[in-house]
Formats: sequence, structure tokens, C-alpha cells
Amino acid sequence: MTDTPKLFISYCWSSPEHEAWVLNLAEELVGQGINVLLDKWDLREGHEANKFMERMVTDPTVTKVAMIFDKQYAEKANSRTGGVGTETQIISAEIFNQQNPDKFVGIIAETDENGKHYAPAYFTSRIFIDLHNTEEYSENFEQLVRWIYDKPLYVKPMLGNRPAFLDEEPEKSIGTHVEFRRLADAVRNGRPHAVGAINEYFDKFLKNLEIFRVEKPEDSSISEKVVESIDTLLPAKDELLKSINLMFQYNIPSDQSFLIRKILTGLVGYACNHPENSHHSTTMDNYKFLMYEMMLSVLALCLKYEKFSLFYEIATYQFPIKKSYSEKTFSFFREHEEIYSIREMQRIRNQKFYSPETNLLIERLNQEILNIEEIAIADMVCTIYCIISAAKGNGNYWHPFTLPYRKDGSKFSLFSSAKSKNFFDKMKCIFGVDSIEDLKINIAAGDDYVKQASYGGIRRLSIKELIDLEKMATLP
Repeated sequence: MTDTPKLFISYCWSSPEHEAWVLNLAEELVGQGINVLLDKWDLREGHEANKFMERMVTDPTVTKVAMIFDKQYAEKANSRTGGVGTETQIISAEIFNQQNPDKFVGIIAETDENGKHYAPAYFTSRIFIDLHNTEEYSENFEQLVRWIYDKPLYVKPMLGNRPAFLDEEPEKSIGTHVEFRRLADAVRNGRPHAVGAINEYFDKFLKNLEIFRVEKPEDSSISEKVVESIDTLLPAKDELLKSINLMFQYNIPSDQSFLIRKILTGLVGYACNHPENSHHSTTMDNYKFLMYEMMLSVLALCLKYEKFSLFYEIATYQFPIKKSYSEKTFSFFREHEEIYSIREMQRIRNQKFYSPETNLLIERLNQEILNIEEIAIADMVCTIYCIISAAKGNGNYWHPFTLPYRKDGSKFSLFSSAKSKNFFDKMKCIFGVDSIEDLKINIAAGDDYVKQASYGGIRRLSIKELIDLEKMATLP
């Protein structure tokens, strides 16, 4: 297109007001640098009117034709009468022959009493520009100017290159996205089928977790394959935690103990019940890590949402281990803390971490669900619970490996809140005690110290000082 486009305006002399409206539009377009061809300006006495109209439509230098639709224009176009009828015969032929369909546009200048625009029958299925509404005039006038200059507001971008990921091996997926969306909608909106949606999601998650089972390779790359599988499991882990976070956030269902035990028991099954191997099998290290990661995260969510009774239920629940026909408490998830594959990859990569498993857990945290402080609180509560449990003669063990990952040595927020006796009475069940005196006696009877690595070597930290025991339940 040339820098100065030519536009012919076809309209009907319906009334002096309409003629003035068309003239005003033409003047506005001229002001936009458009060479407007209008009978009032370009058709003089003695000129052949029909030839003028035919030339305006067929002349290749006339790049655009705008037809102003009002009631009389539509009627004359449909009946093929008057000058509009002559122009219609020429224009409709050009449009139907598809010579240059982008050359013609209809402009609405009038509507009937029902708000329906007037337009000739041959043009009713085509896109038009509405200028009869004064509220939208400016916006639609810009649309007209852009059409005349062939400069649309929205331009299709250049075709890109074929995505490289199409040639990559597809990553394994847990395949529960549809079920998760159904669960999320049901929980957020309190649907009657919310519990059913949660059960459906958990069932499919546990079934599809089999996809990630690592088969022992013929070479010695088993540790690498297991760690790769742990990486691949990250989206599945995040999705599962999001589902539990939604349950806790919206308190659906009101009794969540069964559902939480169900999903954790299912994870125990994958980590410990391989049909051909014992729970020490390296091929199950990916499931063992997921088991530990999910247990600590679920307990952290219990504390975050102050579901203290549920925390205690999980802590005291006996998880069935089918392979050995035995039952284990939650501390079993941490009992075998050293996962061979993760440790072996640390050695191969010449990395040194106080706890490679905990370092990996921290790296994989989804901050939208849990942060390091919330995980560290759960880690410390589990440690205290196991110290008290061991003092009572039970064989539970847990160590707070997340301690070195806290940014500072500030007091834990949960224990700071426990200075209030009212709050302490709400949360005391997480330790399995009946009173602050009971808590002090049991901690004193157990091992009050935990070890923590530091730049100066291993140092011993007092549990009493870490949780500010002496200040607990001292305020109303």
C-alpha cells in the first residue's frame, strides 16, 4: 500500500442530517492522512455519475471502499434502485468474485428500534465497523483507520521454530492432573462429592506411582537412575502436597485421619513391600526418599494448620509392613535416614553435606506450600516426641537434620506461641503429654541434647534451650 491510501465512500442521501454525518466522517479521515473520494467533492456537474461510481469501485488505485449502512442504503441496495443500487451491483460482484475482499467494509450508521443494524442482504454475514454508537465511536474510528492503512491492532507473530522438547524423551508423569483438578474444585467449593474426589485422587496416585519403579540395570548406574527418578517425582510430590494442603486449608472432610493414613500407608507399601526385594533394596530408594519427604511434610502441614490431634494420630499410628509382617510408627520414615543411592551420588559428585537426604528435601521445597521454618518446626517436634517416647521405653528415634538450614538461631514460632498456657493446652498432645510438668519430666528423663554440624565441628544443642521450655505455659 502507498503511504497515502485512497478511500471511496459509498452512501445514500437519506437526509440532510445523514449527509452531514457522512461529510464529517470524511473530513475526520482526511485529517488522518487518507485521500477520501466523495461525490460531494469529486463528482462535478456534467460528469457521468454511473461511470464515476464504477471507476471508484474498480480503479486499482482506490485501495479501500467504505459503505455507510443506514435504513435507506440497505433498502436501495436490496432492491437495486438508485445510485446505491448501481454501486451495489458493482461492489457485490467484486466481493463474490473474491477479487479483493479486503477492499470493502461496511460501516453501521443506523440501527432499528431493537438495536439491529441495517445492512444489505449480501453483506450481512461479513464483519463491519459500528460508528453509530457515540460511546464506542473513538475506539471504532481507530479500527476503521487501521483497516484503511492495513495496520491491524493485533498482528499474528512470525512463525517460530519447532520446539526442541518435542525431540526429547517424554518425562514420566503421575497422570492424575484431571483427578487433582476435580478434587481442588470439590474442596474449594464444598461440593458433596469432595470426599469421593479425594479418595479417587489418592487411589489413582498410589496406583500410578508404580510407573516410577526403578528396575535394576545390568551396569552399575543404579544410584544415578534412582536419583533421576527422585527428580522426576518432584511434580507428583508437589501435586500430592497441594491436595493435602487444600484439605487442611478448607477443613474438608472434618475427620481427615483416615484419608491421611491411607495415603501414607500406600507410600510405605512402595518403599518397603517390593515383591522381590527387602526394604533395603537400592531400587526402592526413590520411594524411600518420597516416604520420608511426605511424612515430614504432612506433619509440618498439621502443625501449620494447628491440627495437633491429627499430628498425634499420625505419630502413634502403626503402619503395616507386609514384607516383614510387622508394624512401624512414623519414626520408621526417618529411622533409615541414610539412603544409599543419594549418598553414593554425593560421593560421585564430590559433594559434602551434613545430611544429603535433608539437603535434597530442602532443595525440593515448594515455598507456596511449606517453607524451611515450617519444616524445621515439624522436624524438632518429631525429635522431642521421639525423645519422650524413648524415655517411656519405646524405640522411636528422630534427629532434627534441618536445624543447620535455618537462617538464624531465632526461637521457633510454635514454641514462642506455647508461652501461652491456652495455646500450650491446645498443642500439648503432639508430645503425648498431659501438662507442662509432664513435658519437663519426660524431656529430663530422656536425652536433652541433639548434635548439629557446624564449621567448628559437631556441637551439642540443648532441647530445653531450643524450645525455650522454661517459658512454656507461663502466660495466660
